[in-house]
Amino acid sequence: KLCVKLFTRLGADVDSASDGSIAVEMVRDKMEMTAAIADERLYDNDIESNGGKDRQYDIIVMDNIMPVMNGQDACEQMRRMGYNGIILGLTGNALPKDLEEYRARGANAVLTKPLVMKEFFAVLQRNDS
Repeated sequence: KLCVKLFTRLGADVDSASDGSIAVEMVRDKMEMTAAIADERLYDNDIESNGGKDRQYDIIVMDNIMPVMNGQDACEQMRRMGYNGIILGLTGNALPKDLEEYRARGANAVLTKPLVMKEFFAVLQRNDS
């Protein structure tokens, strides 16, 4: 919840999920909507943009400890579905082995809690493409 408030204050449009399995479904829905709208635009040039709601998520900040499905499992599922955007893992565990495991499961980078905004922005700059 703290991240949601923080990113909203920074001007971001934020969606939030209370569990990794819900996050996976949200990403799947967004990817399907993006593909469907892209297909429609091939046939109808008059379709107007809806302010970015038809795009995939620019970045996903994924906490590791969540009920039902943890962040590492959710991250891995999203990559299997073809999500190729930035996934930032967030964890309270700073052991190098655990951070590497998160990256191995598909996170572009992993930060430890509490989130330090300077580190967050540095990750964004490194992953900006």
